[in-house]
Amino acid sequence: MEWVSRQQLLDACNMNEVSEEKSKLPLWEGDKYFIPMVFDSDPRVFYGSMPYDGEIFKTWDYKRL
Repeated sequence: MEWVSRQQLLDACNMNEVSEEKSKLPLWEGDKYFIPMVFDSDPRVFYGSMPYDGEIFKTWDYKRL
């Protein structure tokens, strides 16, 4: 484990293959969906469901309160 900058983490979650490959961070596929929400400016709490089938990401559903 190592600390990385917030920007590097958000860049890795950009859903852009170039950004993802450049970052080389060990993220699960589903991380790209919720990590940006942790750092966005929306103050509302969110919760979500992110089922996997083994290591295969299936869907992402969330709700902001």
